[in-house]
Amino acid sequence: MTIRESLVILLIGTISCWSSGDAFVPSGQSQRRIFLSETPKSSASASSLGAVATDGSNGKERQDMVEMRADIARMREEAMQRLEALNQKFQQVEELQRQQQIQRTEQPFNPVVVGDDHASDPRVKELVNMAEDFDREMQPPISSSRDAEVVVTEVTLIDGEIVSDSTAVTSASLDVANDTTSSIASSSSSYSSQKSQAHPLKLLDNTRWRLMLNVGREPGTWMPKTWGISGDRLYLNLEMEFTEDHLYERDEFFNGVSGSKVLHIIHNEGNLAPSMLEGGRRVRIRDGGWRVVPNEGPMGTTVLRFYFDLEEETRHQGSDVYLPSGRVYCTCGYFPMAGRSGAHGEESTRETLEKELRGLEVQYEKLSSQMELDDSLFSLDKLKRAKDMMDIRVEAERIGKAVQTARVREPDRSLLRLSQDQSVGLTREGGVCCKKQKGVAVEYHILGHFEIASIPNREHGDYRELLP
Repeated sequence: MTIRESLVILLIGTISCWSSGDAFVPSGQSQRRIFLSETPKSSASASSLGAVATDGSNGKERQDMVEMRADIARMREEAMQRLEALNQKFQQVEELQRQQQIQRTEQPFNPVVVGDDHASDPRVKELVNMAEDFDREMQPPISSSRDAEVVVTEVTLIDGEIVSDSTAVTSASLDVANDTTSSIASSSSSYSSQKSQAHPLKLLDNTRWRLMLNVGREPGTWMPKTWGISGDRLYLNLEMEFTEDHLYERDEFFNGVSGSKVLHIIHNEGNLAPSMLEGGRRVRIRDGGWRVVPNEGPMGTTVLRFYFDLEEETRHQGSDVYLPSGRVYCTCGYFPMAGRSGAHGEESTRETLEKELRGLEVQYEKLSSQMELDDSLFSLDKLKRAKDMMDIRVEAERIGKAVQTARVREPDRSLLRLSQDQSVGLTREGGVCCKKQKGVAVEYHILGHFEIASIPNREHGDYRELLP
C-alpha cells in the first residue's frame, strides 16, 4: 500500500467518525437524559417541574446537535479540500516523474570523446598519428626540381579494426587535378548557388513559357448571353518570358505595385489556331506585366497573375466566340518546389496523412466485421467496439480534412508544370478573363482557361547546358 492510499484511507476514516453524532455527545448530557427519563411521576408538582426541565434540556440538546452537525459539515468540507489539495500534489509529482522519464528516453546519444583516458589505446594512437600525417600533407608543398611522392591513405573502421589503403600519386598530378576541379566546381557552384538562393517569389525570373488560350463559354461567366452560345472554341498560342524588369504601370489586378515585372511576348505575336471554315493566322500582342501574389489562393496559397494586350479583336469568321481587344488577364497557382515536404526524397505530409487514413479504414472494417459476428444482445465488448468505431470515425474525419488541405497546399507533381530547373511549378491550367467597367464598379468576365508549359530560354541559359 502506497503512502497516498494510506492518507486517503485515514482521511475517509476521520470523516466517518465525524459523521456519527453520538460520538461527540458530552457525558453530562447523556446522564441528564437518563436522569430525566427516570424522574418519578407520582407528584404533580414534581412532574411539572420535570417537564419544564426536560423542555429546557431538550432545546439545549437540539441547539448543541445543530452546532455539532454544522461543525461536522465544516470539518468534512475542510477534509475534502485537504484531500483534493493532496491529490493535486500527487498528480504534480507524477507529472514531474513522467517528464523526467521522457527526457531520459529522448536524451540524444553523446558519443565518447577521446581524451586523456583513451591515450593508452593503440588504435587511438594510430588514428592520432594518421591525422597528424594528413595535416602535414595538406600543408603547401615546397617547390623542388623533382616531383615529390605523396601517399594518400584511405582509412576505414570495420568492426573495430582499422583497415587502410594507400595509393601513391605525384604532387604535380594532384596540383593539376585540384586546379581543374576547383575551377569547374567554382563556376558550377556559383551558378547553382544563384539558382538555389533565389527568393521564393523570384523563381520565374528570365524563364520562358508556352501559353495556349482555350477561349469559350464557361459556367459562371458574365459575358453576353449570345457570346459562345454555339459552343465554338478559340485557341490562341503564344510564347512569353517572365522578365526581371520592374513594371511601373499600376493595375488593380495585381493588388499592388511591389514585385510587379514586365511580361515580354516573344516576337509580340501569337498564333490563332485554324477552324473548320478558316485557317490560322498571326495576332499582334503587346507586352504586359506579371506578379506573384502570396496568400491570395485557396487556403492561403500563392498565385501567379499576368496580363498582355491584344491590339485588335480576335475571332474566326462566322463564330460567336471572340477575344475582345485590350487587356487579357490570366491567373494560376504558384508552388515553389524547395519548400515542399518530401522535396529531398522523404515522405511528404500528404502521403503520411493518407497512410494514416488508410490505416484507420482497415481498423474500422475489422471492428465492423467483429460487430456483425457478435450475436449477443448486450455485452461490454460490443459497447467497447462501438466506442472504438466512433472514435475512429472522428479521427478519420479530422485526418480527411487535413489531407484535403495538404492536397491544396502541396498539389501532386502531375498537376503542375515545372520550370526548366525544377525550382517552381505552375498549375497546368488557369483562368482567363477580361476587365469590364460598369459605372464605378469593375467586373472581370470569364473568357475561358489556359494551359501552360515551360520552354528553354537560351538567351539566359548557362553555356554548360549546350555542352555534350
